[in-house]
Amino acid sequence: MIKKVLIVLFNFPPSSSIGGRRWAYLANQLDKNNTDVYVVSSDYIYTSYECPWGKTIDNFKDKIYYLPHKQPFHILTTNPDNFQKKIKYRVDLLKAKLLKPDSIYDRSLYFSDDAFEKAIELINKYKIRNVIVSGGPFQLLYKISLLKNMFGENLNLLLDLRDPWTENWNIQTENQKSQRQKQDMALNLANIVFVPNEEMKKELEIVWKQHANKIVILPHGYDSEIFQQKKQKGDFKKWFYAGTIYPLMEEEYLILEKFIYDLNVCVSFYTVTNIEVKYKILENPSVKIYGTLAQKELFEKTLGFGIALFLTPSTYKDYKSTKFYEIIKSGTFMLYIGKKGEVSKFINEYKIGYAVEIDFVKDINEIAKNIQKAFDNFEPKPYLSDNYSFENLTHIVTNRLI
Repeated sequence: MIKKVLIVLFNFPPSSSIGGRRWAYLANQLDKNNTDVYVVSSDYIYTSYECPWGKTIDNFKDKIYYLPHKQPFHILTTNPDNFQKKIKYRVDLLKAKLLKPDSIYDRSLYFSDDAFEKAIELINKYKIRNVIVSGGPFQLLYKISLLKNMFGENLNLLLDLRDPWTENWNIQTENQKSQRQKQDMALNLANIVFVPNEEMKKELEIVWKQHANKIVILPHGYDSEIFQQKKQKGDFKKWFYAGTIYPLMEEEYLILEKFIYDLNVCVSFYTVTNIEVKYKILENPSVKIYGTLAQKELFEKTLGFGIALFLTPSTYKDYKSTKFYEIIKSGTFMLYIGKKGEVSKFINEYKIGYAVEIDFVKDINEIAKNIQKAFDNFEPKPYLSDNYSFENLTHIVTNRLI
């Protein structure tokens, strides 16, 4: 018997938002594994460039339903530049405070209601018994979880927490308290709660001990078909970074700039730069800024590069992302610059690169020499990523469907 699943999320191809990547690939693999896949998403296009994983949805395009994103004006226009827009901003903000006072900056604020109604329609029409909802944004997680109240045990609800919801909440702040109540409700109703890593699982289990048996790790994955070509050791002088340029990382980027100077290397950034996140290093003549590339093209373009940078803020020091496993699979030496955590521990333990733990940096020149030495002795270990291909990860989902 063919299993049917409805996936509800705010971002999905053709939007190039990273929020849609995880389930674009997983939905593709579910479809290949003889699962009937339906999707409800918004029509919001995050950026103008082509979605790198857009082709993953080709086989089930006719079962994807795009609804108006209905994002409030005060979210889309955070800095109104004329009087008319300022008035519109204030009116829109007031409306949100009156109608949804605990989630006025949630992108799925009004979209969630439409997605809820569309989900009911599709569940009834196609006799769907499995619903996966992925977030943030979190208003959507809460709203879709209420389907369980309508369909009871006939519905298998799988909640995908891509990011923490309210683990750092403050009960003195009324909005956060209300959000915590929504998260409690969603976790109570869910049959399964997916989280991307062990650290997030531990955090949830501390707060929601009664739901520990529901919490399942579904890691961020990579498309293994991209990495068929065996990579040779690249040029030490050629480094690259592919990913988000995060704010509040002045110290990390200052250290990187010193490495560029000391080691006389060139760095290519494959990213979208944000005018609100500007570091001095980005103006360095040894740094070239390019746009984002599809992973296959990125892999081919960087075959001759010696070092892949892994730069994340301190809040992610324990999170091994998709990019982390892709770098390992590509056979590229990884240079991490950040706080000490599970990421640096993994790199050091398996000798897949070099971890610069910024709290322990004393002599930049000495570290630069150590990086060169570690690179000279580096042996790729692509097998460490094998369990994180989307082909393998999809079984975690299919085993929880009814």
